[in-house]
Amino acid sequence: MPFGSKVEWINQRLMVSFNQTSNGSNWSNGFAEIDSNGNPISVRLVKFNTQSFENHLAGLNVGNSGNGGWAFIGSNAASGANMSLSLLNPCDSSFCTIKKTKFNAVNNTPVSLTSNKGSMYYDGKFATNLSPSMKNVAFSQSNDCVACKEPEPTKFNDTTICVDAASTYSIRDYSSSVLWSDGDTSHVKQIKIAGIFTLKLTNSCGVYRDTFEIKTLPPLVKALMSNVQICAGETVKIDAKQAGTGMYNYVWNDGFNGPQRDIIQPGTYILKTSSICGNRSDTLVISLKLSIKPIQLKDTIFCSVPSLFTQKIRDYSVNVLWTDGDTSHIKTFTSTGKYYVNLFNSCGGYTDSFEIIKGELPVKVLKDNEYFCQGSWITLKGRQPSKEKFDYEWDNGVKGPELVAKNKSTFTLTTRNVCGSRTDLVNVFIANCDCEICIPNAFTPVNSDGRNDVFKPSLDCKYTNCLVKESYMRIYNKWGEKLHDAPVTEGWDGTFMGNLVQEGEYIYLVHIVFDSQVYGNRIQSKSGVLTLLSGKN
Repeated sequence: MPFGSKVEWINQRLMVSFNQTSNGSNWSNGFAEIDSNGNPISVRLVKFNTQSFENHLAGLNVGNSGNGGWAFIGSNAASGANMSLSLLNPCDSSFCTIKKTKFNAVNNTPVSLTSNKGSMYYDGKFATNLSPSMKNVAFSQSNDCVACKEPEPTKFNDTTICVDAASTYSIRDYSSSVLWSDGDTSHVKQIKIAGIFTLKLTNSCGVYRDTFEIKTLPPLVKALMSNVQICAGETVKIDAKQAGTGMYNYVWNDGFNGPQRDIIQPGTYILKTSSICGNRSDTLVISLKLSIKPIQLKDTIFCSVPSLFTQKIRDYSVNVLWTDGDTSHIKTFTSTGKYYVNLFNSCGGYTDSFEIIKGELPVKVLKDNEYFCQGSWITLKGRQPSKEKFDYEWDNGVKGPELVAKNKSTFTLTTRNVCGSRTDLVNVFIANCDCEICIPNAFTPVNSDGRNDVFKPSLDCKYTNCLVKESYMRIYNKWGEKLHDAPVTEGWDGTFMGNLVQEGEYIYLVHIVFDSQVYGNRIQSKSGVLTLLSGKN
């Protein structure tokens, strides 16, 4: 079967018209749908009832109407050589059905076609050699058959809208009927709510369905705390991500981009967040939490037994823990003693203490008279024995418990504390310290070599002219027996009752009263242990 008389591309289909002979003389017409390889998909002959449609107009057997359908011009073989025209309707689901029409006029006069759907009517009998031109034939269809075209795809995309906003969807294919998932049949629709929506477009050639989702983007909300305090070296983790699933842009005043970050430096941080629905600005102030400053609780002194004392920790930003487990910032005490408290916050802590002391009045600590040697000095010490706080002031303006005296004088010291005050007077004298008793610690009476043979004090070991008015030196053994008793000037030769005593240790006692020419301490006494050695090698 030859194909190719005329080729048309209609509704995404390749359509080819053809003619063929029957028994070598009868012509019949038809059309076929061809695939991309040239093979027929479907073939149809054009017939009038059971009669073939013979074409006597070679090359003009088919034409494509601008309003849809194909027209064939020819004659009915069973009825003689009469001109006829037939219209094919491609909108039919049965591939195409011949719409049988009749002529109203021919040749250069426009032809109006009407569909009678069943039988072929034609007017006039024309010679078979008539050659009308298709371009001179104009026709229309009373049954409104147009070129078949499926519904135009919409292909709506998923979208995100702001709260209280609407998204408009327009369907331009007004040849198709519309049905939304909510029952609406409008070609233009506004949607303000989130959800999944379906759309169905229908015409005589087919059905098109579209599904899309609308999401709503919530308003931007505050995502930062206003103020944060941190300890030195501490890190603040920030998560300022908005809750919605839309596209957000995050820009910080220090150049950082993104909703999540770690901050270690104190300062003011401003975050600008924007989306399709608007923008907002949030400020975060990060400051250092002050470390605990020592409170330095002071000791408290009561001049009588305390009946009630209240200690206050005025810094309420710190936590308090006393040794007895109490956590109060204000605590009352009823007895003396030393008390400890631990003060802390999230950045650390320390322990402080204070003592409740029973105070005492100042007591006498200075002697009435003090002596020092000529050419020297003496330090007068007036410090009170109690560890509580005292204020000291001498009559010459010196403050403090000690005073250095270099001259003979009389000094007064006033001592004060919370319990009262007292004044002490001391006389300072310069003594003539010309004489000094120097006593050896051993001697050797046995060898009689002329050295260290006698034990006696030396009265001029440092000074001279130390005249003795009266004196004695006494020697005792370890049992307390007196072995010698004589003036210091005589000395002891190591004998007792004419016999040399044993080698060993002995006790001496020296007492001297110097002559009146000696100033200072004229009466002196000394005692100690001496060693008697044999002196033999």
